[in-house]
Amino acid sequence: MTAKAEGALLAERIREDFGNEKFFPAPKQAVSMTISIGVAQLDHGETAKEFIKRADAFMYNAKKSGKNRVVVG
Repeated sequence: MTAKAEGALLAERIREDFGNEKFFPAPKQAVSMTISIGVAQLDHGETAKEFIKRADAFMYNAKKSGKNRVVVG
């Protein structure tokens, strides 16, 4: 399995587990939340700044595509 595929599986597990959690902003007031995750693999010769920018773009793509999902690039 490639690092990107492993990252995608981990991100999906985190997304699912996070969605199953209950948060309590006030007593007896449970709230559920979701997350959108962008997964990228560092390309040869790519700077950290370029890598983070790409992963960030994938995350925003996940949000624009309906939220609560993982986008792998």
